[in-house]
Amino acid sequence: MLLSNIVIQVAYMLNGIIAILMTMFLKFHIKLALSNKTTIENLEMKGNPYQSLYDISAEKNWSQIFGGNRWLWPFPVFCGSGKPLGDGIYWPTNRPEDNEKQSSNAANRRNQ
Repeated sequence: MLLSNIVIQVAYMLNGIIAILMTMFLKFHIKLALSNKTTIENLEMKGNPYQSLYDISAEKNWSQIFGGNRWLWPFPVFCGSGKPLGDGIYWPTNRPEDNEKQSSNAANRRNQ
């Protein structure tokens, strides 16, 4: 009886520790997604103020990752409206001159 209670308590504490670690992991990656940074960029600039070139606003960053249809965000389904934004090669940046070049490049690729 005592041994089974100890096993249950140890399992409960282990589950609690894992839940806390997973919550911290989720919080860290949500922060990265909202600022449109990679883990490597974040670790290289640790302690220094840094804005990613690809940070176009929290809402647009989130839509760029999960797609435009909010109903499909919880599901890993990539059909028409749930497809992530971008073509996988060229991405919008927070510099206006880059966005003008990308829009003209996209128009040229469509015409070819």
